[in-house]
Amino acid sequence: MSAWQLLRRLAPHSVLALALLTVWASLYCDPRKYKISLGNEFHISLLYGHVVFFNDPKYGPYHGSIVGFAGNEYPKATGYGYAWGIYYRHFVWPEYKLWTLAVTLLYFVGLGICISVTALVRSRFRRKSKILTQAPDDADSVVNGPNSHR
Repeated sequence: MSAWQLLRRLAPHSVLALALLTVWASLYCDPRKYKISLGNEFHISLLYGHVVFFNDPKYGPYHGSIVGFAGNEYPKATGYGYAWGIYYRHFVWPEYKLWTLAVTLLYFVGLGICISVTALVRSRFRRKSKILTQAPDDADSVVNGPNSHR
């Protein structure tokens, strides 16, 4: 088997392997230390099985804490609670804002599983179709005569 054939065979499964490795890394990653920053107010990191997008690298992604007290005018809080693997919170003070968007990595794992299963099924059908379309071998011709296959 050539290197190219091996790569073609393993590539679909690498998505699943990368997804599982990312989930494992998210359990130990500190988003304040390990993040990708795209500008001053947009950062990407991993946190407890989620990929998180957030604006404040010092505070890190918001994942539940006290940000104000009842009766206070600020912060103004908006957001979307945790549903379908998506969580969003946005807090606004007069001079500051804090937002976080978290998306579960299970979507990434599910995509990896779908790609791997599809590749396995396609390879299985490809093998079966090769077997069905192969010409009969010499032993079959000897036993049944040279014109025995149709």
